[in-house]
Amino acid sequence: MIIRNLIFLIPVVLTAAPADDPPREWIDADTGHRVIRLSDEPGSGSFYFHQNGYAAGGDKLVFSTREGLATVNLKTHKIEPLLEGRVSHVVVGRKTRQVFYIQDGTVYAANLDTRATRAIVKVPELRSGSGLTVNADDTVLAGSYTDFWRNSTGDSVEAGGFDRVKLLLKGPRLFSSWILP
Repeated sequence: MIIRNLIFLIPVVLTAAPADDPPREWIDADTGHRVIRLSDEPGSGSFYFHQNGYAAGGDKLVFSTREGLATVNLKTHKIEPLLEGRVSHVVVGRKTRQVFYIQDGTVYAANLDTRATRAIVKVPELRSGSGLTVNADDTVLAGSYTDFWRNSTGDSVEAGGFDRVKLLLKGPRLFSSWILP
């Protein structure tokens, strides 16, 4: 008798209805703040608190998706893809409506309105650093890298093929900083 009841319960558990999607907006009970869910796209996410995601003017927000980066219009909530592919070290300029990021060892800037993309510098070692930053008027972009990193066996090895003095002496660059046009 007990076995028959267990067999009967298994199909009921397997066919249980999926949970409802969370609401589009709600008031947080602890803070009283209104929360608005901007994207239903699985795998999308906002940046960490120190990475500015807001465009100059405050009308767009840049966020990551499984496909790359996208923008959401904060008035209409319309989402538009910005660029494809895996990117890292993302920061949005506060004055020029550009997003700066690293993709495949190259630092790029993409315009949030036209989606025009341009390469700034190719320095694969920057992937080992802790991020990019841009100054308050979007005229200087800086990045960091490590002189040593760990190889697949865990040994510390010197970063090969990168001469810090050459970078210092080439053009208007200072260490790992670039003057932006």
